[in-house]
Amino acid sequence: DDAEEDSDGVHDSRPGSASSRQRVAVANEEMSPLEVHFSQMRANPHFRDGRSLDKAIEEIEKVPWSGSSPKDADKPVWLLKAPFPPIEVMKWRCKLRDEATGRPLVDPQTGGELLDAEDRWFTLDNRRLYCLQKVAVSLWPDRAVAEVCCLPSTKVTKMRQLKKFRTLDRGCTILVGNRVGGPMLGRWSWRETAGIQEPTPAESKVQINRRRPRRDYAQEQASALAKQHRRERRDRSQAQSEEENWLISWRGILAFVLVYVLVRCVVRILAVFRANFLQ
Repeated sequence: DDAEEDSDGVHDSRPGSASSRQRVAVANEEMSPLEVHFSQMRANPHFRDGRSLDKAIEEIEKVPWSGSSPKDADKPVWLLKAPFPPIEVMKWRCKLRDEATGRPLVDPQTGGELLDAEDRWFTLDNRRLYCLQKVAVSLWPDRAVAEVCCLPSTKVTKMRQLKKFRTLDRGCTILVGNRVGGPMLGRWSWRETAGIQEPTPAESKVQINRRRPRRDYAQEQASALAKQHRRERRDRSQAQSEEENWLISWRGILAFVLVYVLVRCVVRILAVFRANFLQ
């Protein structure tokens, strides 16, 4: 399933193509593809329109970069002009995970989950990033940059863009190949290709993100039942009180009527007795 492996769209964006009907990112920055990390473990070797990644790599043009940077003053810099839309990138501090089980690494003393030491650039356009990195490494040690779309690092954006975050090695490598059958290009790491040692979590300082306490569902259920029982008792008490008030009001009315009738009877008897006595 490409949707699980990679969020990339199709290869080209010509009018009438499938990609022209999708949202196309607008470049707002130039960045080295080697500074961007993958967000998932696997990428399909073809775009959704059926074109291969190798074909896209051949179509990427390398032109001298017109920008300037102090760290690139002593060597040429190349701008990679790709046949697909710019990749979207966003800074993210990912959890460190066990590559065998995929579970987050935790501090043995506090139980807090371990995070990477710094925020790094990640993308969900993994296939496009793979193509750009292949060309950038072919120019190594010269530097190469590509147009990218930097997304704002807001909580809403992160939740929407990184809900399928699947990398186990902080996005340093990616497996290029079909999930079942088809071509398998192998695991890609630009550092390994360039002869640079992969950074390991042990070499990076990590910070501890204290894990939220696990929810005690049994305790929550007992608390909810207790609240429900208290509410039911309160409702019964209120209903009983209303019923008692109703009975008291009717008893008062009945007593008033009886007293009134008795008084009228007494008055009537006295009137009759007085009339007979005076005669």
